[in-house]
Amino acid sequence: MSKAMRKFVTLTGIFVIVSFWVILITTIGTHIVDWPDFVQLGFYVLAGILWVVPCKPLLEWMKK
Repeated sequence: MSKAMRKFVTLTGIFVIVSFWVILITTIGTHIVDWPDFVQLGFYVLAGILWVVPCKPLLEWMKK
């Protein structure tokens, strides 16, 4: 597979993963509105960082 094609597949995969992640975090977020603000903040900060974890294998594959 060419480098350009790997980049395209990676871009598409990241778009799908991030779209799913946004839906997941939004759904969970509707259930935590009664939690204290600092806990909600921690949840969203963690969610904002952890989206990279499922994308890492795609990025490693693209670099090959």
